[in-house]
Amino acid sequence: MKPDQPVQKRISRLLRMYNRDLPGFVLALLMTACGGGGDKAGLDLEGKYCSTLSNETSTLAAPVTVNHQGDQVTVTFDLSDQTGSTEGFVFRGLTNNETFRATTRDPSGEEVNLELVFDTNGGFTGTMDSTSRQLEIVASPGSCHDYVNPAGDPQCILPYVERSTVIGGQQYNSVYQDRRHSGLDFQFPDGVQAIHAPCAGVVVAFHRNVTENGDTVFEVQLLFNERWRYFIGFEPNSTDPYINAAQAELLAVELNQIVRSGDFLGYLLIPNTVYPVIHWQIDEIVTEGERQDVIPCKYLSTVEQDRLTADFDNIGLSPACYDIPVEVNP
Repeated sequence: MKPDQPVQKRISRLLRMYNRDLPGFVLALLMTACGGGGDKAGLDLEGKYCSTLSNETSTLAAPVTVNHQGDQVTVTFDLSDQTGSTEGFVFRGLTNNETFRATTRDPSGEEVNLELVFDTNGGFTGTMDSTSRQLEIVASPGSCHDYVNPAGDPQCILPYVERSTVIGGQQYNSVYQDRRHSGLDFQFPDGVQAIHAPCAGVVVAFHRNVTENGDTVFEVQLLFNERWRYFIGFEPNSTDPYINAAQAELLAVELNQIVRSGDFLGYLLIPNTVYPVIHWQIDEIVTEGERQDVIPCKYLSTVEQDRLTADFDNIGLSPACYDIPVEVNP
């Protein structure tokens, strides 16, 4: 029998946009509405969407494309903005009215279950579950952003504007208690400290990480271009849920927001704790999906390098960046 018209229209809204060959999180979906069969010419449609993938600790933006050829529908969740990886998952299954369910295995062999529900607004919601990941999916028609990746390496400034406000920190490549430091830390006086984007970019993810000490770190991840990512970690260094809730409220940017170097990202809440800081780290995609932190000092202008040197000289932390790992004793 032929698919009923309301179901066809819902699928049409899902697939209506344009085709683009994106790398990433590939879901190849074999879709047959109401049991399939009959003439499928009306389902030969395509679409582009922006999805948000989230759980209790992370919120990610993922562009989605949908391509249709005959009964075969390919849905691509592009996660390269976060990882630089083009590796993906492939799901195949059948729709049941507006619901799609499928199971596959990821590259490590772990089973992954997917469920999508198409809504009347032309988007879809769903879940992706496995032993190691449980993600909620919400997608709507259109692009996530219109950020144009600049060519070359990032050109950055320091993530704070006020001078002589740094009262502590940790150098890049310093080694303390057998741990190499992968970025630059900046500590400020009690209260709040305005934090600004050191480099241009687009916000592609938020992460809420809990350290082994129970402290919560709020990471704002930004994409500069296909080769470069960076993040600012807001670290009030507290286990107090009220302080951490307040820090979350002090972040001023949203997912998919485009920022210029110097734009306001939010405030660091500085309670009376041992080491409240921000952590700034620049990562280069060196191979497929693999990041490597780099020396942030090298991506500052000469004026900003001089400013950083002066600020770290004032607190007895010179140089601010070591070329090779060096043991330190703060």
